[in-house]
Amino acid sequence: MGRITKTPEERKSELIEAAEELFSTVGYSKTTVSHIVKKINVAQGTFYYYFKSKEDIFLAVFDQNVKKSIVILNEIVNRKEGTIIEKYMEMLEIQFKTIDFHESLNIQLHQEENREIHQKAIINTIKLYSPVYGRLFKKGVEEGFFKTEYPEDIAEYFMIVVNYLFDPGICQLKENEYDKKILALNNIMIRALGITDEDFKISTIVKRTFELHQKLQYISPN
Repeated sequence: MGRITKTPEERKSELIEAAEELFSTVGYSKTTVSHIVKKINVAQGTFYYYFKSKEDIFLAVFDQNVKKSIVILNEIVNRKEGTIIEKYMEMLEIQFKTIDFHESLNIQLHQEENREIHQKAIINTIKLYSPVYGRLFKKGVEEGFFKTEYPEDIAEYFMIVVNYLFDPGICQLKENEYDKKILALNNIMIRALGITDEDFKISTIVKRTFELHQKLQYISPN
């Protein structure tokens, strides 16, 4: 029986899926390029045609999960139902669930030896998520709910702060310190967007994220 020919995109996706499964079960540090290619029965040359290194394919796994969520976020922005604030809260919830897409991969990402790939993942997260939040904030301005001349810039600043504050590999806080920073961020966003709406609160979503990270022992207990 002849070998099945696949398109470049199909082959690349197959490699990403194999890597994601191995990173989740075996662990990033213990997975090799040889393991990945053997899993789908292709040559190492095929791997290096699409990816420069194991680090490169890890970022591809991470980005693929983020991009899947961005499709959903864009659908929320375009949806007629719901207020801007309701959409914003729903988008944050989906984003946090996506970032925690695999507890095992998150643990790998926060290991000291994976600091470089962790930094690249943070940068990719900011770059990928900022535009969709920029669209939402701009829509809020057009609808007269937000009052700012810089909706896209605020969205980018917000992503930078979120990825610092919510990443336990960078910002290790005790719960009372974390709560204080959450309230400060909430107040900053209200002022930046020119609103006084009391419903603009990310505290419940952020609290869930804190509890998840605490469970994974990323954040210092009281």
